[in-house]
Amino acid sequence: MEVTLALLCDAANTTPEGKLNILGTFDRIAAAAFPVTHPAMSLVLRLSASPAEFRS
Repeated sequence: MEVTLALLCDAANTTPEGKLNILGTFDRIAAAAFPVTHPAMSLVLRLSASPAEFRS
């Protein structure tokens, strides 16, 4: 199995047709002090697997 996409964003969803919508991606998080609380955050992962990795 391979991770083909991994990111943090404000929100993400998929349409009934399978289209992935991503809103507000993060490339860094800045805060005056840590730990810090972020009101909402989504982790988006897309995985790819070969037919040999499938088990019923």
